[in-house]
Amino acid sequence: YGANISTWFNSLKINYICLCNTREFANIALNYSNYNIGLKEAKNTGFARHDRLLKLSKKNNKKILVMPTWRKYIVGNVIHNTGIRNFNSDFLTSEYFLKWKHFLHSEKLKYIIEKYNYEIMFFPHFQSRPYLEYFETPSYISLNARENGESLQKVFASCDLMITDYSTASSEMAIQNKPILYYQFDELDVDSGKHHKREKSFDFRIHGYGPVVINEEELFCELEYLLESDCKVRSFYQKNIDRDFKFRDGNNCKRIYESIVNMSIFEIANVNDVISKAQLYQDKMYFAEAFYGWKNIFQNLAYHDSKTVFNLLHCARKSFLSQIAIDLIKSDFLVNKNDVTKVEYIENLIICKKYKEALRVLENLNIPNSLDFILIKLKLLCVSNGLQFKDLYNTIIENKWMSETELNQELFLFQYKMIDFLHENQKGFVEVVCSPFYLDLKKVEGNSSK
Repeated sequence: YGANISTWFNSLKINYICLCNTREFANIALNYSNYNIGLKEAKNTGFARHDRLLKLSKKNNKKILVMPTWRKYIVGNVIHNTGIRNFNSDFLTSEYFLKWKHFLHSEKLKYIIEKYNYEIMFFPHFQSRPYLEYFETPSYISLNARENGESLQKVFASCDLMITDYSTASSEMAIQNKPILYYQFDELDVDSGKHHKREKSFDFRIHGYGPVVINEEELFCELEYLLESDCKVRSFYQKNIDRDFKFRDGNNCKRIYESIVNMSIFEIANVNDVISKAQLYQDKMYFAEAFYGWKNIFQNLAYHDSKTVFNLLHCARKSFLSQIAIDLIKSDFLVNKNDVTKVEYIENLIICKKYKEALRVLENLNIPNSLDFILIKLKLLCVSNGLQFKDLYNTIIENKWMSETELNQELFLFQYKMIDFLHENQKGFVEVVCSPFYLDLKKVEGNSSK
């Protein structure tokens, strides 16, 4: 989900692929411009190996796993028909090698692990194996290298914390609710696609499972913080983990088997079966899977009732697919739909920062012009810098719907909540700006459904 490896994927003939991550699933299955894989081939079931990993998982082992990924531009070219790469002496003068070696030899690192009584395991990517001896790892760090096809489940299960850069192996720690530190000293090179083309929809700072640092000072600061807190995952990153990894019940193997058996259900089943399946997924809160069902129904039926449209929008919002739903459902289509459906559409618009359109739909709700309703409009205008903000503000004061002190307090609290979210959790604006609206929108939704 962090890297765009569609070129490699598209060279394969894939009939079926199981995925373990909601965001990864959306990226691969829906990003038709990059991946030649769609809803027919991709299933979000969880990985089979994670069933066993979660059984093996243990904490408080006092072990740190250092596992950077590789850089294809410094490891040498592949020898034809062998899969083996030539030795590249430039590797030994690369920023990658020098930064990681300096970290491993740092007196600060030695001090921290001795202070907290931790062990360190250095486990670089197998493409870096020819260069391992040059790291000259200190005696207090164990050096390991993966052999081709070797399972690392016991390693992930026994370690309490991972330090990596961009490795997808971080998912193996995240699914166990174990903390991760991303040491990304070369983020500009990597973001430019020098290693792999980057997936623009994924930002480690917003969507990742641990803090991003770009120098050793920050790295040691974050490391000591985590060790001091007994490797507890911070709430912001825990929310990301819980959002992305839906399947931790030990039933991934079962889901994979069942999905293979039912691979063609959405192509061959009748409409009622598809609706039942989509509703079942939604009831079980498998919102991404449910979204695909409602999307299938929406695209293939001439008539769409309010319930179908609401479910499509609701599941889109819950599975981070709001833009796709908005592209499917233009606002004019909602003219004859109920207000509850329109409120759900507004929430999707807010997530996508389409504030003017959200205001337009809001104006057409068939509800009394209550103070709650007016305050939502005012807050939307506040965020979008609408020219009407001042006029509406003055109207509220002149009509004595609120005192100026009360209104300023309401707006201050609204702005404070957003600043607090941004400062404390380092969340992206798109993901937090709508949070203060939801309570107000639910009030409106409740009024409109009465």
